Amino acid sequence: MCNYELVLNQKEVVMKNSIGVWLDHATAKLIEISSDKALITTIQSPYKKHIRIPGLSISKERFGPDFYYNLEYKLHNRKIHDLSSYYKDLINRLKGFDEIVLFGPTKAKTELYNLIIQNKQFSLKTISIESKDKMSEKQMTTFIKKYFSNSPQKKAV
Repeated sequence: MCNYELVLNQKEVVMKNSIGVWLDHATAKLIEISSDKALITTIQSPYKKHIRIPGLSISKERFGPDFYYNLEYKLHNRKIHDLSSYYKDLINRLKGFDEIVLFGPTKAKTELYNLIIQNKQFSLKTISIESKDKMSEKQMTTFIKKYFSNSPQKKAV
């Protein structure tokens, strides 16, 4: 009976230290699975794809030929800054987990993975990437339960 309790406690520890992250550039859903419950935390990115700039019009002559180049440069820098703060927030939230699976429909999962592997705090952690389409929260929870129950030791990508 003592051995059974020890194995049960080890499984609980594995489940507590595992997390699934569904993400795209606009939203991330962190899915933690405990014994029979799923805790889903939603994080919104500050990045907005379509931004209305006051004074922007169809006429290119209003501000001269360099206006649109400078505007594009500023929008690109804003995008990089917003996504960088979004990824840093996600990395800080993932530090307490030993096994992480990143999944979603866009390349955001690969961008986050590349930032995570540069961080030395994640060197001993198992990180995997899976390509998945848009999913409901129930589908995400089911996927994470199956993913971590089938093989507790997944290979890192």
